[in-house]
Amino acid sequence: MEATSTIERRRSLRIPFTVPAKILLPELPVIPVRTIEISLGGIGLVSEAQIAPNNACAVAFELQTLHERRRINVWGMVTHTSKLPGNLYRSGIAIVDADPISRHFLRIFLEELSRT
Repeated sequence: MEATSTIERRRSLRIPFTVPAKILLPELPVIPVRTIEISLGGIGLVSEAQIAPNNACAVAFELQTLHERRRINVWGMVTHTSKLPGNLYRSGIAIVDADPISRHFLRIFLEELSRT
């Protein structure tokens, strides 16, 4: 039996989602990234830069719902980064906060995707 500390517990369903995005880390230039999955609780990203875990960050990207397009801004924490083939890195971002409009449109978008 696995110890509960080693079991990953996700509160939100992750949905494949690929768009260009930007991540902002303290005292560093903006890093272009690509999202690969998203949920209300987090975002999976791929980048050419290694992003150190345990850093606070902001992530910005465009989101298209059935009715309109919006820029989404979320604040989070880098939970992990791993090396991928081809000088790429995969990072996980736990969403800590979002402005009310971004949170609203992210929720609508995820509900629309889960119905398809």
